[in-house]
Amino acid sequence: HQFGLPKGSYRARENEMDLGTTLVAIRYNGGIVVAADSRTSVSSYVSHRFSKKIDCVAPRCILMRSGSAADTQQLSADCASFVQQRFFQYGHDLSVSEIANWLRNQIMKHHDKKQELMVGLIVAGFDQATGTGKIFSLFPSGALCEEDRFAVSGSGSSYIIGFLDQEMARFGKELSKNQSNQALPSKEQAIDLCRKAVKSAIHRDGSSGGLVRMGIISTEGIQEKTIVPTTGGPD
Repeated sequence: HQFGLPKGSYRARENEMDLGTTLVAIRYNGGIVVAADSRTSVSSYVSHRFSKKIDCVAPRCILMRSGSAADTQQLSADCASFVQQRFFQYGHDLSVSEIANWLRNQIMKHHDKKQELMVGLIVAGFDQATGTGKIFSLFPSGALCEEDRFAVSGSGSSYIIGFLDQEMARFGKELSKNQSNQALPSKEQAIDLCRKAVKSAIHRDGSSGGLVRMGIISTEGIQEKTIVPTTGGPD
């Protein structure tokens, strides 16, 4: 099985524009830090060096996209429109969980029609009701998983998941064993870890490259920043 889909149901599209990508989302005490590279490719050809794979779909929620550029862009636009429509109807924003579940339902609708979407998504945001950051991973099969500490997606994720496990375990030793909160202590630590992870993936993964785009999500909203990585691996 590929990407969690039944055998034979996944079909690569000829000359499909692909977000061969590295996506990272890390939770800290007070919110979420997300990061992504900026390379878009068609097979081995780099079609765009500075694309944006981090979309703000709500005032405190970000959708991160990997897979088919066409499929993910359409989902992102539809999601932002739906969130705005619900705000006008009911006067409040959807929660991160509601947005993630709406996206899952859209993927499943296409799956039921035998029109599988080539998408791998991360939904990250700040939940005003609980006062914490939330991270959800969405797969092409429609599977939806809530992540405790961090999430990765894209072609570069296999290069950095072990690195992130090790770093999160190191930070975890500083916390009390009885403490259920698995978030990093500070925003600065999360920013630095995201930067190192994406930079390492860019160094190793031929489908990842360009800039490191970041988003910092907290109760105040979303702050965006861009980093130009230097040559070499993580520093």
